[in-house]
Amino acid sequence: MLTLQNKWSWQSHKPLLNGLLFQLNWFICIFYSDLAIAGTCVLIVLHQRYFVESHKEWYIITLFSTIGFIVDFSWSLFGLVTFTTFPIWLFCLWISFACCLNHALLVFHQRLPFLLVLTTVSIPINYYLGAKYTHTQFSEPVWLPLLFITLFWIVLLRVFIPLLRKEH
Repeated sequence: MLTLQNKWSWQSHKPLLNGLLFQLNWFICIFYSDLAIAGTCVLIVLHQRYFVESHKEWYIITLFSTIGFIVDFSWSLFGLVTFTTFPIWLFCLWISFACCLNHALLVFHQRLPFLLVLTTVSIPINYYLGAKYTHTQFSEPVWLPLLFITLFWIVLLRVFIPLLRKEH
């Protein structure tokens, strides 16, 4: 009798599943911002249950998401971004993304230059689309705030990724 072995392994697919959870919560935060807190709470519970390998990861998640949110929110103080309401969805996105640092983004820990190039392309697109669907406005010319945001991300990832390497 011919038997097929199940080659699907939870452990080998953790980075992909972690990235999919982030992407799902990104859509919730952007398109259903009223559900951002609930979606992020579910993501946090799943992250703790299935992904966290060390309590130190929560320190990194907290620090990364707090710095990111404060800087992103400060763009509004400089007139680069205008939020129609307090962007709790933005803080939820930062927490969600920070949960990817040691998992979905693990593949980039040894490929930092590639991650920085990818960041240069993906961050402006994500922010532009996110702003469009959350009624957030960028100052004119739009490329200027997107440039500052992208540069911030490059610096933030350049600082955090080496810290994460020490965890593994």
